[in-house]
Amino acid sequence: MFLAAGLVIATALALTNVYQLFTPVELPIADKPSCGTGKVMLVMAQAVPDAASVPCVASLPAGWTIGGVKVGRGEGRFWLDSDQAGEHAVDVTLKPPGACVLQGSHEVISDEAGMRRFERPEQLPPDLRAVRMYVTEGACVTYVFEFDGNTSASAIGVLDAALGFQPRTDLVAEVNDRSGLSLCGAGAPRCAGDDG
Repeated sequence: MFLAAGLVIATALALTNVYQLFTPVELPIADKPSCGTGKVMLVMAQAVPDAASVPCVASLPAGWTIGGVKVGRGEGRFWLDSDQAGEHAVDVTLKPPGACVLQGSHEVISDEAGMRRFERPEQLPPDLRAVRMYVTEGACVTYVFEFDGNTSASAIGVLDAALGFQPRTDLVAEVNDRSGLSLCGAGAPRCAGDDG
């Protein structure tokens, strides 16, 4: 009986370990997702190789800080905290194009060249919640605004200047200049192992 119970436990542990081997891992990164050709932008570009642009922070408004960055296969994410709007006041996520759920949203004129923009207000102030999506052929970028307290919706306008996109072509050129290697994906020559 003890042998059977031990075998069941050992099998369960082995299956758990095998499952974890094939499950994508999301790693926290201690650096900032600043626009440019820094390490975080390179890692995020590789998370979604078909993305022609990578979301980034152009400049932080007063009272805002970078809360964290996490990157895994198929997803790059960072969030901003605010002394007024709270933690995770805006969560920015880069995913493959099919990951955007456009149902319930409406398309508006885009402020980003080559990207379609969709808006979905979910809750009015004082506890505002809204979703913005930028969709391209190769990627989907979502901004989830979630403001605590009495933060005005005008804070979204402030964040419009703070958040931007880094063209992948700049990242491809930087990797090539630094190492002579190719940053596989959109805007790069075909890489070994590419299908097609």
